[in-house]
Amino acid sequence: MNVSIDRKRFYTGTYQFIKKFLVYLSRLIWYFLNLPLFFLYFLIYLLYLILHILYFLYRFVPEKYYPKLLYPIEDEIASATTRVIFTRKKHNNQLICLKLWQLYDQKICNDKLVRRNVDYLLEGFKFNRRFAQDVCLGIVPVKVDDDDNKKIYRGRLIEKPEKSLLKPRVEYAFMMRHLNEDSRLDSQLKPRDQSLCIRAMLEFLAREVAVMHIQLEKSARNRGSSDSILSKLKINIELFEDALNKLIHDNKHFTKYRWITSLMVQACKSYTEFFEQRREEDHIKRCHGDLKVSNLWINPEKSYFCGLKKYPQQLIALDCVDFNPEFCHIDTLSDVAMLVIDLEMHLSDWYRQEGEELAQYFLECYLYKMKEDGERWKPLLEYYMTEKSLVCTYVSILYDTQPEVGKRYLEVALAHAQRLQKLLKSTEYTSTLRQIAIAAKESI
Repeated sequence: MNVSIDRKRFYTGTYQFIKKFLVYLSRLIWYFLNLPLFFLYFLIYLLYLILHILYFLYRFVPEKYYPKLLYPIEDEIASATTRVIFTRKKHNNQLICLKLWQLYDQKICNDKLVRRNVDYLLEGFKFNRRFAQDVCLGIVPVKVDDDDNKKIYRGRLIEKPEKSLLKPRVEYAFMMRHLNEDSRLDSQLKPRDQSLCIRAMLEFLAREVAVMHIQLEKSARNRGSSDSILSKLKINIELFEDALNKLIHDNKHFTKYRWITSLMVQACKSYTEFFEQRREEDHIKRCHGDLKVSNLWINPEKSYFCGLKKYPQQLIALDCVDFNPEFCHIDTLSDVAMLVIDLEMHLSDWYRQEGEELAQYFLECYLYKMKEDGERWKPLLEYYMTEKSLVCTYVSILYDTQPEVGKRYLEVALAHAQRLQKLLKSTEYTSTLRQIAIAAKESI
């Protein structure tokens, strides 16, 4: 990235001049020679082909001679933890996204939740590429222009990134294709007309998430223990209370939600046996960790060559957890619980009373595809859904600066906490009866 600004602007200006010159030259040939229209089109395509060949040859240019081109920033999405920049490729004008790593931003990195680490980021990229192969293009060195914050310098694309290829104190970004906003899951689930079959969409979603979970790699044996789950819960409780303090200044309303945290600690300690059973049965895997409707996209069914080649509808999962392994090496039930909560919150807005029922329908379809015993793991599922509600609450309030969204998640957390409280009492009662029966047998 140690290239002077004058050289960068020279490369950019030269590239744009050559591109425009070739187009104007083709038009002059047409006007003066009166060539047939099809030949003009052929000539233009040929010129663009030359540009693509030149772009391909860029890959073989040594790093020190590779041009650091200046790209205009068309739009960006910024939150407390993420900055996504929208720009375009120069050789074909294709819209792309650059998700900045922000490794050295102390406002983002902290000991509680976000731990920026090159190994975590690379592992997260590999996960994203596995489930969105045609979307994740690679990693690029970037630098926002000091003179103009609306422009960014981008270096050579690293299609197969390795830690050894990355330089210290250089900012990098994930480079991804831009996807149509209408293909995002939250847009797909909105009721547009009477023809929308929401249950069929949820069945497809449940099947695709189940297929993803089946393919995931098992985590190391030290992951997913009851102790690590309790440790993670304490982090979530601390951040949840920070969000409550920021959101609620009335002690009466604070008390309304404060009891949820003590209930979660009690449930976590009571369900130790459940946690260990899940770990022994190899349900702890490297999961997505942030399955939300805004991170999932649906690629529609496509056909080519007059229908001879068909590609079925596909679920694309992006933006997995890449900042803390404790939040992605988790039980698959914990992973899907996040999506259930997010569906419940959004579908309740769009479908009112039917929203919660639809979210439960998705969960039932998922458990059926995974061949999970929903009744057996009901207490654990309720625990995870309550915990994910707390996570969505504090992320919305503390990190995404969306307090109104946080309030809606808070109500979802309260509803699930009340159910968890009932299940916890019934579980404790059953456990007591089992202990009495065991003690009676031993006395005989």
